[in-house]
Amino acid sequence: MGDLEKMKAGLWLHAICPEIGGALLRTEELVFRLNQLPPSRREEREAIIRQLFGHVGKSVCIHSPFHCDFGAQISVGDHFVGNFNLTILDEAPVTIGDHVFIGPNVGIYTVNHALLPDQRNAGIMRSLPIAIGNNVWIGGHTVVMQGVTIGDNTVIGAGSVVTRDIPADHRGGSGNARMKKKKRSDPGRFYVIARSAATRQSDCCAVALRPRSRIRRTRPISPSTMNFESLLTRFSVSGSNS
Repeated sequence: MGDLEKMKAGLWLHAICPEIGGALLRTEELVFRLNQLPPSRREEREAIIRQLFGHVGKSVCIHSPFHCDFGAQISVGDHFVGNFNLTILDEAPVTIGDHVFIGPNVGIYTVNHALLPDQRNAGIMRSLPIAIGNNVWIGGHTVVMQGVTIGDNTVIGAGSVVTRDIPADHRGGSGNARMKKKKRSDPGRFYVIARSAATRQSDCCAVALRPRSRIRRTRPISPSTMNFESLLTRFSVSGSNS
């Protein structure tokens, strides 16, 4: 089994080798050409994307700059939109469904380097596949880690770090966020508390609001408790059809 086959199979391997290096260089050249083309040269850009990726559906839009490692491991469905500065480290397969929107500055990382310095410096690594379903929206500055599956019809809040599988029809964050629904039958009545992976502080943001929705405070907030953590349970979202 060659080094590329070991990498695709999710095995630990020494990744510093001519076979992998040659594949990385080929992809880097294609990505460079793509990012040098203006948006007006749409047909040329799409031709490079189709040459770069393993599979491309119809009506695909990727804004530059875009970055990936191999390209051939990436499969995108119909009506895919990748916003500015999307980075996909596709040492393992990355499968993306139809009607997927990815916000700016999103990273999708299938690779994991060894934790011990000597092994890491020697190029020892392992990759695991990532799968993203249909009708998914991933907010800006999100990181999707190796081995994760994101189900259909899911919304990932901006700034999330996705370290575990996300079920279908989920609207909110990931391992660093949590969602509270007011009523299971009413997807317009919930709120999301999205946690910052860097600071562990929390921001409160309402999503998927229905027309004429409003945010209401459920109990008073005293000045002494006015901080991010105290806001976690003090806001809710209510909608009205009137």
